[in-house]
Amino acid sequence: MPSTTTLDIAPFLSQKSQLWKACGTRPNPSTFPLESITMKLKPALAGISVPSSDDDPFNLTLDGDILSEALQYGKTAGVARFIECLEEFQTHRHKRLRDDTWSVAVGSGSQDLMFKGVNNTMQSHHTPSDTQPTDEGDSVLVETPVYPSTLGFLAALPCALIEVHSDGQGLNPRAPKFLYTIPSGSNPTGSSIPEHRKVTVYITHNWYV
Repeated sequence: MPSTTTLDIAPFLSQKSQLWKACGTRPNPSTFPLESITMKLKPALAGISVPSSDDDPFNLTLDGDILSEALQYGKTAGVARFIECLEEFQTHRHKRLRDDTWSVAVGSGSQDLMFKGVNNTMQSHHTPSDTQPTDEGDSVLVETPVYPSTLGFLAALPCALIEVHSDGQGLNPRAPKFLYTIPSGSNPTGSSIPEHRKVTVYITHNWYV
């Protein structure tokens, strides 16, 4: 019996370094059905008259490379050109110096942005010295009752939800009065808290208690 295609390529599947992609997932811009997109914006301020000249500031036309970039698959964070514009706005309007400590992400809706924000926050709080950064899960305080859709994306993250009750005036800010722990040679486990965790506990204690 002649070998099947699956059997023929099987030897190459175990040699990933020798594999190469025959094609990517980015379509050729020449196949895009749109040549240009023109949008007419509403005046930003009341009382502004719309000029009749060809350089109408309320007409926005996308074509060429800009349109191809808008129609093409891009990065998860958003279109690079748009992100660059937003970061420049942050620097100009809010006087935030541009460096590698912050960035801007664009989402398709509130749920997408909430997930990106929570996921990035949880990942950024893991330290290299954590031996089990996700096995036990991070603790996340969640008001109850909570917006139902929030539970959907939190369920996809390795976190433990801790309910914080709310009443007619919203979230109840009552915090624990003290934390009892034996940091070195704990009884009955015998475990000792490493230094980096002691610092985290100390900072958390000053913040919440």
